[in-house]
Amino acid sequence: MREERLTILRCGLGRDSLAMLCLLFEHRLIVDGEPLGPSDVDAVVFTDPGAEWPATYALIPRGRAMCEARGLRFIAQMKPPREVWEPFLAGRTIGQKGGQPWRDDSSGTNAEKAARGYYHLRAPIMADYASKGTIVAIADPSCTANHKIAPNRALIDDLCMERFGCGNRRWSALVAAGHAKPHRMLIGIAADEADRAIDGDGPLYEESRYPLVEMGIRKSDEAPILRRFFLDDTHKSGCTMCKFAPVSWYWALREEVPEQFEAVVDYEARALRRNPKLLVFPRYGVPLPEAVRRWRAENPDATIDAVMSKDYKRCDKGGVAKPSKVAEE
Repeated sequence: MREERLTILRCGLGRDSLAMLCLLFEHRLIVDGEPLGPSDVDAVVFTDPGAEWPATYALIPRGRAMCEARGLRFIAQMKPPREVWEPFLAGRTIGQKGGQPWRDDSSGTNAEKAARGYYHLRAPIMADYASKGTIVAIADPSCTANHKIAPNRALIDDLCMERFGCGNRRWSALVAAGHAKPHRMLIGIAADEADRAIDGDGPLYEESRYPLVEMGIRKSDEAPILRRFFLDDTHKSGCTMCKFAPVSWYWALREEVPEQFEAVVDYEARALRRNPKLLVFPRYGVPLPEAVRRWRAENPDATIDAVMSKDYKRCDKGGVAKPSKVAEE
């Protein structure tokens, strides 16, 4: 039975969030010490930054079907179509702000609005940064904040209005007065990356929960969970120009999806024209095509499957997790 607040499972369709979703299907996702099942969650939400790997986009219909078969709402927050955002960016100068034309029409259901890009406040991530002559920097968290969290919060406002008759601002006031609990956002972070779990810095109307951390489920525990739902071949999700991706992933992108690789090369080249230090992969000190060439020369026997099946380190591992018994059951 759902609590008197929203519970949203944020699903990036990578291994961590899919493991969390599978446990929810099995009524074994532990949140605040209690097991949750599909009926305890208001929606599963995928938020598109506009530069995911094709394999991630291909999982959207499958994720939706799996959720709907269990009576669970799946909402995909897609970016607005190119014919809408491209003229908008073309009419801007660097640093200029203005309204987004894709938000002019607020009609339709929440799912319909999400599908046509209504909740996004920015164009696709690479186009957005390129319009400013820059790239996503390692120390800059704005990519996640602007392209995932902000549109998700805009959706939460509508979902709160749908269920409770008020939006985020009013819900914050109710929480401050002690009359309501913050909405719960369930986020897929494995226990061996627990230092990525951030609490207490969001708005009053929501709070984050990290079920895999609470359950002690590490990345190595996820394979048997995913296998039960025939999802073990899923790779880690992430933007094709992710600042945390290793150069090996860019090589795999060049080999598997050359047009996407060229888009990242163009994204970097635009930034380099403004500042020669704005490299996508600064370790080699050269533009991305040369960095990939050097990596391949150093790793001539590497295969795409071997590269893509390895979890890259998003950051130094932190947090101490208890061994998980759930994964093998």
